[in-house]
Amino acid sequence: MMKIAYTCAAVHAVATLLMVTVLAPGLTGADRLGYIASHRAAWTASWLVWQCAAITLVALYAVFSRYAAILGAIGAAIDITSEWHYILDGPSRALDIAIGGFANGFYTLGLLVLLATRRDLPRSLQRVGAVVVVVGFALSIGSFAGNQAMEIAATAILFPMFIVWAILAGNECRAKSRHQ
Repeated sequence: MMKIAYTCAAVHAVATLLMVTVLAPGLTGADRLGYIASHRAAWTASWLVWQCAAITLVALYAVFSRYAAILGAIGAAIDITSEWHYILDGPSRALDIAIGGFANGFYTLGLLVLLATRRDLPRSLQRVGAVVVVVGFALSIGSFAGNQAMEIAATAILFPMFIVWAILAGNECRAKSRHQ
């Protein structure tokens, strides 16, 4: 179980780095479509890493809560489908809403359910998870509202905090396995 958590953290760390270095110019740049066309292989590979991140998130949620995993899987289905449209067709407002609003909203709701139903988790995991939930919902609101500044700010906080949460989750799994 701890391997799932650490894998999730590592994949999200790589995906976040790719978001900042490879994907951001295609999502926010003035010549987005030109950038995507001239960086097609990197653009596609980066979205494939994000798809792996979605899968590892669902797997991690499943370690702790079936209901969180179900909500995460709904988010992943929306996310992966929309990311394929990003790969093939490029960004659009509808895809921004699908990924940032709906998919992220389901991931966030899944974590909220996990935290609410697993009160036995250590305070550090609960507290960092609460920050992830608040910022996750802020990202969804920013996406629905079309507020790119809010989306960028929330993303800059959300993913590093989620990575920390996943590492803490791995530490919790390791501690429990030592006591069994």
